[in-house]
Amino acid sequence: MTVDKCLQLEDDYQGLLHPSPDLSSILIDKLQQRPEIQPNYASLFQLGPSLSRSRLRFIREGLDGTIRGYEQYTYGGLLGPKSSLISQRTSAMDTTLISSSSYSFPLDRQEPSFAQPHTRVHISNDSLLDVAPGLSRGLRIDVKDSAEDLEVGPDSTVEESTPIRRFIYQKKNKHAQAAPSSSENIDELLPVEVFPLLIPEKTLKPSHSRAKSRKYAHEIDTNLEITNFSELYPFELDNFQKEAIYLLERGDSVFVAAHTSAGKTVVAEYAIALAVKHLTRAIYTSPIKALSNQKFRDFKETFDDVGILTGDVQINQEASCLIMTTEILRSMLYRGSDLIRDVEYVIFDEVHYVNDQEVSLSR
Repeated sequence: MTVDKCLQLEDDYQGLLHPSPDLSSILIDKLQQRPEIQPNYASLFQLGPSLSRSRLRFIREGLDGTIRGYEQYTYGGLLGPKSSLISQRTSAMDTTLISSSSYSFPLDRQEPSFAQPHTRVHISNDSLLDVAPGLSRGLRIDVKDSAEDLEVGPDSTVEESTPIRRFIYQKKNKHAQAAPSSSENIDELLPVEVFPLLIPEKTLKPSHSRAKSRKYAHEIDTNLEITNFSELYPFELDNFQKEAIYLLERGDSVFVAAHTSAGKTVVAEYAIALAVKHLTRAIYTSPIKALSNQKFRDFKETFDDVGILTGDVQINQEASCLIMTTEILRSMLYRGSDLIRDVEYVIFDEVHYVNDQEVSLSR
């Protein structure tokens, strides 16, 4: 066997033992084909099953939980921040807990009610609505079926018929005198004695004054002392501080207006302490970043779980007490941030900046 023959056999063995992963051009031309697929346009018009927005739950009673019935309720677990306004919707991802998405809906505390009052609609024989809303019946018109029903019976007399009077317009004589009209005769026709409220007690004067504005808040007399109030503070609280804290305990909204260094921060600290006690959140807002940084340093000495959210700094975003600027709070409200669900108190510092177009939340 020659050397060339041995080399050829070795190449054949290598080709059999180590085949090439690539196909030859001859096989590609024979095997590569385009399958003929008939398009099914009917599949484009088929809708998938819709998600159920309601569920059933049992109604239990007693200590043993005996089932006495069931009821249907609206389930908001399948609704997300981009499709619902209710507060029972599913939470977003942890990355969007604070900022949320610009496509999210704001939260609404009130759940929409889908129950509609059941009203019966009365339809006449001509398929027309003949009963107005709020009325028990419509206009009753006796329709005669034939001309025989319109004939006058033998018992009817002329005296029973009622004449129809018409107004006859005639030209007035220029020299004719007008009939004297007496105001006393007209007053006698009015049943004033039946309606005593129609009798004026005194002469009414025309009023040109504006309508009184509606009051949405009531002032608290800070001069009244609360004798049975005691808290663990290193100083005695003033009367306005006691009144504000008392109203916070009642769940009311409080507006504290006092001069500089009067102790308004004490009321804010009490609201934060209530949020920590109730396992909720409190938001402290200020229109200036420097003031937010200062309050963050001050509150860190009093409370343990404090965070700050500004355009430059974000520390401990999941804290129970969050200090932020008004712009951050506005963005959270508009985008429906999930953090708003846990907020119990919102504290506005330097509230006199509300009318300022540069640093206010009302822009």
